[in-house]
Amino acid sequence: MKDTLSTSVGMPQNFGVFNQLADYGALGLAVLGLGFVAWFLFKKKLDEQDFLESALVHGARYGTSKSQVNQALSQGFDVILEIDWQGAQQIKKIYPQAISIFILPPSIHELEERLRRRGQDSEQVIAKRVAGAHEEMRHVSEFDYVTINHIFEVALQDLLAVIRTQRLRS
Repeated sequence: MKDTLSTSVGMPQNFGVFNQLADYGALGLAVLGLGFVAWFLFKKKLDEQDFLESALVHGARYGTSKSQVNQALSQGFDVILEIDWQGAQQIKKIYPQAISIFILPPSIHELEERLRRRGQDSEQVIAKRVAGAHEEMRHVSEFDYVTINHIFEVALQDLLAVIRTQRLRS
């Protein structure tokens, strides 16, 4: 696993959130997932301009490491970034050939219910995320593809279909 760093504004100053670059070599994919890192490491990467994209999302600051993504790309991986519309806009400026996929919830009500069932967030945080979702969905037309995450397996197959389609275009 390789680290891609980001941080959360709402967390204590000595902690942050990072993405681990998981190597799915058999599929030719590199996928980012979340973890934690010391704030000074995130700040160092920010100061070194090692982010392809960085955005404030739901009160948390995120960034995607340029060096980690470039390393995965140079090894022939398709890289999947879990980022919001702000990050997608920034990535498209650097990699105009990048393919973007907007993953919609089945409904705002279902999004809210999923957040509650997760049991990780306060009602205040859930309300903030739901309000943010309305803003995010205004940007759906900026994306190349859209899928609805009603049934996970179907949304996953949609994602894989996009990847297969793009590989066939080369």
